[in-house]
Amino acid sequence: MLRFFLAVSSIAAGLAVASTIGLAQEPTDSEASKSLVLRTGLGGTAKAGRWFGVRVDAAVFESTGSEDSLELVCQDGDGLIVRYPQTKSLSADQSGDLWLYGKQGPVREEMQLNSVGANEETLGAIPLTYNVLPSTDRLYVVFGKLRDFDDNWLRRSGLKREPFSVVSFENVADFPDHWLGYDAVDTFIVTTGNVAALQQLTDRQHAALRHWVEMGGRLILSVGESGSELFGQG
Repeated sequence: MLRFFLAVSSIAAGLAVASTIGLAQEPTDSEASKSLVLRTGLGGTAKAGRWFGVRVDAAVFESTGSEDSLELVCQDGDGLIVRYPQTKSLSADQSGDLWLYGKQGPVREEMQLNSVGANEETLGAIPLTYNVLPSTDRLYVVFGKLRDFDDNWLRRSGLKREPFSVVSFENVADFPDHWLGYDAVDTFIVTTGNVAALQQLTDRQHAALRHWVEMGGRLILSVGESGSELFGQG
């Protein structure tokens, strides 16, 4: 049975928490291990009844020859367990990120990421702590420096007229690769003037953001004239 470990980084409202947890017994010399980094994308915040994403950084692998897949385990609005499998297996020679998407109900229970073997047995599990907002709250996500938004800016923008949360992130890798990752977002704000960072988006990340905007998502660019370069092609 494959043993592996997960290093979890959960970011909520600018607060980062990291830990390393063994999902099973310590591997022997003959057993393989994998290092996976999990990030709850877009500020570590979800909204009840809306899709959200979890990014798995699968760049670091040690030789195995075995494969396993992942599933995200959530609870729906009735408190029932719902499983969202990742159909793309994690093989020994694979690198890059994987995204899993799911929905969480209003219950504030921990979500869970499972490692599933070839025979559909659960090889290990780890809880994912997310800040789950009520479905009526507004979520504003900032790519860049959150400190650029003071109380005066919030009042001018009208954000303080109703319950809301503002979260931020600065890692381009945390842009979802599917529009579902933006489902809980009411407004997405880009504050950085470094267009080079935005140009690091993969084709899938770029398409996901563009699709969300085309579906009515609200995107605010604070990058000056160079902002047109983000969606200037395609």
